Amino acid sequence: MDDFLVEERVLQKARIAHQFRMGRFMQDELEYEALLETEFDRVLHRIETFVLQEHLADDVYSQDYATVVPSSTWQMFKSLHYLSWWLGWFVRRWPVKHVTTKHTVAVQVGRYVNYPESHIAVPKLGHPFLFESMRRLEDWEVRKRQEDQAAAEAELDEKTAVETYLIVEETLDDLAAATGLSREWFENAMTYDREFGLVSKVYVIPHEVHDEEDSE
Repeated sequence: MDDFLVEERVLQKARIAHQFRMGRFMQDELEYEALLETEFDRVLHRIETFVLQEHLADDVYSQDYATVVPSSTWQMFKSLHYLSWWLGWFVRRWPVKHVTTKHTVAVQVGRYVNYPESHIAVPKLGHPFLFESMRRLEDWEVRKRQEDQAAAEAELDEKTAVETYLIVEETLDDLAAATGLSREWFENAMTYDREFGLVSKVYVIPHEVHDEEDSE
């Protein structure tokens, strides 16, 4: 007679529960569904609803990387057999040629504030919580973003810088040279500032250098 291993366990019932708070809006949009999973002999309870949310921003994070691979099928074949006794000498004599390809991967993160306790009838949204969604940008979206950034940087380079001066004793000569006004004019302005306890600023836009033909 075969021996059987007998294991005894004592089980008891323990009450469990799950609860969460929702506002009138989520309750009105609530949908409940019970799904029977026959293969596991259990029931899946599914609750779905909507929540009011406020869109804060969409941030994009990108990373550049490069891949190095054999340049052709023949080069791939050589790379797979460079240690073999019958082809290794050939690969050492004519090394594998590689090609480098640059890629950019970008991810867009959408940030939202959700209001699960909101009540439409009463102007009170309840306690909010932050919510983020993330998706990978398509290649055309990455290219467009790079083009927009390049255009913005080019536009910024075309802008003329503005020089800022304080009307104080140490800057009077520089102000006179940059603006063409006399030192006496700035001394009078500095005297006016001292009477009223002020320190004025002067913003100077440098003159652009035109073509020699225009200056002639």
